[in-house]
Amino acid sequence: MKWHWSGKGSLQAAIRSLPGGAALYALGYRHTSSIAHVADFGAQFEVEPRSGDYIWEIEPTLQGFEAPSYAARQLLWHAAHRIDERLGLGFAATLAPFQLTRADVENAHT
Repeated sequence: MKWHWSGKGSLQAAIRSLPGGAALYALGYRHTSSIAHVADFGAQFEVEPRSGDYIWEIEPTLQGFEAPSYAARQLLWHAAHRIDERLGLGFAATLAPFQLTRADVENAHT
């Protein structure tokens, strides 16, 4: 591919050209692109313990899913918060409890 629809050389370059795009790429795209492109082919299969048969999983295993899911939740919250803020919709108090905190992440591991 020589040019992406954005005029950049790749989707990675397009994302990185956005304000905050380097963090967006590192948090979201880098983790999810391997799923979409089946780059983690081994994660698409599990072995059935009794028979030893391979079971094809449409989605990869949950291992490695937690970090991108937190990133997606936080990105979604920031988008909703920014829309509310820019349009003056008055939903700040409604959105506030859904912002991910360090405690949320730490409590998920206990």
